[in-house]
Amino acid sequence: MADLFEALERRAHRRVKRQLACKVWVDGRCRDGIVRDLSRAGVRVETRAAASAGTPVILVVDSPKGRPVVLRGTACRSRVPPLSLARLAPGEVALRLQDPASSSLQELERALGGAAR
Repeated sequence: MADLFEALERRAHRRVKRQLACKVWVDGRCRDGIVRDLSRAGVRVETRAAASAGTPVILVVDSPKGRPVVLRGTACRSRVPPLSLARLAPGEVALRLQDPASSSLQELERALGGAAR
C-alpha cells in the first residue's frame, strides 16, 4: 500500500504538516488563517479567504521564534464552503510560492528546524 501512496505523491518537495497562525492577504483584504502544511514550493492554508487560481496572495506567518515571516505566492487552488457550513468545514487556499529561495522562507525553515525541504 505504501508503494501506491508513493506513486501518487509526485511532489518535487517534501511537505511538512504544521499548525501556524497566519494572516492571508488577498485583493487588499486580510483574513485569519492556519498554515496546515508547507514545502519549499508551496503552502496550504486553512482560511475563509477566497482566491481564484493565479491570484497573488501574501501570507504573514507567526514564526515560532516570534518575528512574523512574510511569504508571497500565487493561488493555485481554493475551496470556500457555503456560508451555512463555514463553521464545520473551513475553506483553504493552496499557494505556489513566488520565490522559494527567499530569505523569508529560509527564516521560517530555521524557525521550524529545517522542516520545509
